[in-house]
Amino acid sequence: MYRKTELKPRMMDSRTVSTLYCIPLGTLLNWRSQGKGPKYYKVSRKVYYTVDDVERFFKQTPVLTSDSLPEGEK
Repeated sequence: MYRKTELKPRMMDSRTVSTLYCIPLGTLLNWRSQGKGPKYYKVSRKVYYTVDDVERFFKQTPVLTSDSLPEGEK
């Protein structure tokens, strides 16, 4: 996704998060109004997310399937 010479962006606006993570803008808006979703920052009227916060949010909400469990726990 990124060339070795390119820096990974640290902050993303809502549209970028929507595009990169396939989350509709309306869903991000709903999550913010409900106090859910990844942590965000407001600067004036713009909303920003850090890459780390978005990725942390997704890693904290896994759905375990029988294929994801270790052999002894099935």
